[in-house]
Amino acid sequence: MRFGFLAVVAIALLASSPASAKIRAEQLGDASWYLHVDLGEMKKGPAGSRLYTWLQREIFSEIQKELNVDVARRIDRLTAIGIGDSGMTMILDGPFPSSVQKSLLEWVGPAAKKSIDGKAYYRPYARSLKRDNIDVDMDDPNLSFALENRIVFTTSEALMKTVLRNNGTLPKPGDPREALMVLSATRSLVQAGGRSDAFNAESEEWDSKLLRNTQKVALLVADLDGELGFDARLQAKEPELAESLANVVRGLIGLSYFTEDDSAPMELLRGTRVQVENGTLRLRLTLDPDTVVSALSE
Repeated sequence: MRFGFLAVVAIALLASSPASAKIRAEQLGDASWYLHVDLGEMKKGPAGSRLYTWLQREIFSEIQKELNVDVARRIDRLTAIGIGDSGMTMILDGPFPSSVQKSLLEWVGPAAKKSIDGKAYYRPYARSLKRDNIDVDMDDPNLSFALENRIVFTTSEALMKTVLRNNGTLPKPGDPREALMVLSATRSLVQAGGRSDAFNAESEEWDSKLLRNTQKVALLVADLDGELGFDARLQAKEPELAESLANVVRGLIGLSYFTEDDSAPMELLRGTRVQVENGTLRLRLTLDPDTVVSALSE
């Protein structure tokens, strides 16, 4: 389905007023994972702007061709949230004039117009799309323009009703301890995270082994006055496991100096700082944005 293309874009980017642009844990409810990309902040920062230029060239131009929507002008923030078996919602913050709404409705094709609490949403009749390089199926796509300056996509009607009832957020989790970790900075560009069981960690690679021993993960990418800062947190299933996981990473970093491999992944590993805080493994890395763009382009 056409919505699947936008979902793929949201994941590939692993994007209200400036004061509330960052995502907060209380907005996520019982989410199993989330991704928040602040494109407005990315445009402005010295490091973020170089990353934004790459996104505009490599991704946004393709979206504009497909949807006839100028992403660079229209989308300020992108938030994707997965809720286990309930599906996924993606919210785009605008502003979006009526011409954008018209383009999207033409793109998704004929749809049934429905409403909840006076807020309209659309359920396209089509359930699959095969055009150019896109071939995606989706069981129950939904689209809404009912929230001011926002476009809401969901993969189920029940989830659309929940999001609209709560004005773009999800109900708070019953147990606060179940809330996901959310990291932020003065210039947050990308915030992401989730419960470890929401990610596929079945391989025997070292990063999958790390995930299997953690219960929650969070990632932050921030503009640090000319450099891109990466901050990852992995909450261990048991507090004592955090130090063990840290030792594994330190060992990998140490071994990296005994190889002649100068590939980008090895350079990233060598620059990683490791520490343990309250049963949580923290990995930090600062990179020149040109290095990041080069790695993305490979």
